[in-house]
Amino acid sequence: MSEKEITVTSIKKKNNNEPSNNDGEVGYTYLESPSKDENGHYVYNGAKEIEPSSEKCYAKISYSNSRERYFIKTGRDGKIFNPWGMYSEGTEKSHVRNEPNWKFATVSKKCFEYYIKFLQSRNSGWLVSAEREVA
Repeated sequence: MSEKEITVTSIKKKNNNEPSNNDGEVGYTYLESPSKDENGHYVYNGAKEIEPSSEKCYAKISYSNSRERYFIKTGRDGKIFNPWGMYSEGTEKSHVRNEPNWKFATVSKKCFEYYIKFLQSRNSGWLVSAEREVA
């Protein structure tokens, strides 16, 4: 898999509903079953869009006044949410003292792209790269 295959711009082009100058949010979640090419290799060519208010939304882009802001779901300790992780799987709805356990944190575009690649491929190397960008 080439790093250039999955980027924020390719996600926008694929979805064809880019709110470029409009206000709004677009949420993303993991691919449940990526497609395969003729050789049987997985093809990761876009993130699955989801309603930003959904509990299964792990990353989102906010558009306002021709400005983009990138968010990913992080825990109270600053760790990035891993939907397949040993300690975070199935905890999207968990609360501690009436506050959600997971919140959206503003990150750089590079960190967001790494996290999207992780959600698409389940390759933990992308998650490690995203965590390095957050710190």
